Amino acid sequence: MVRTQVALAGACAFVSIINVLVLSRLLARFSVPSLVSRHGYSYTGLDFPIYLIPPQELPHVALEVEETVHNGIGAAAMSDWEGTVTGVFGWYKLGPSHHEYSSTMYHERHCLRMLHRALTPEAVGEKVTNGHAQHCLNYIRQMTLCHPDLTLEPPDVLSRHWDIDRTRGSTHVCRDWSLALRRGNELQTEWHRFIGQQWEAGDIN
Repeated sequence: MVRTQVALAGACAFVSIINVLVLSRLLARFSVPSLVSRHGYSYTGLDFPIYLIPPQELPHVALEVEETVHNGIGAAAMSDWEGTVTGVFGWYKLGPSHHEYSSTMYHERHCLRMLHRALTPEAVGEKVTNGHAQHCLNYIRQMTLCHPDLTLEPPDVLSRHWDIDRTRGSTHVCRDWSLALRRGNELQTEWHRFIGQQWEAGDIN
């Protein structure tokens, strides 16, 4: 009994030490105020900012949930879903070495695109692997937990005539996503400009 208690105490102590080390590593990264800046990083290893745009720089906007004729399921809606990301699946080259990064919003939009592909393999001529589809479902699940929106919604969503009554939904307070989209487009333009300059200089064959 004594040996069991000693072993259990040792295991608990070991787990506690691991937790302290992991927590201290996280705090060391997330508690530094300068991390919200987009400047002064090498963008190698863990030396990059937390956010593409700091949350405090994104003003609040209202989003009224409404039905739409767009973003359906099938070949007719392919252009709607395929246009949800810019660049190479929402990846951007950042820093002096042009390392690839994505942001959570673009990752989510990419996953919506891939889930639509999984539902309509005949429209894209390829099959999304179960592993990729599962990753996307789980990723979106975790992000809804990370940013819980507790806005109350009317209970008659499925009983309404959507072709007529499109806007009698709930109004949500959101961050201005248009600034995030604009920043993504700016980064993509900067990358294309860099590639063009490299091409003109003969550095790219």
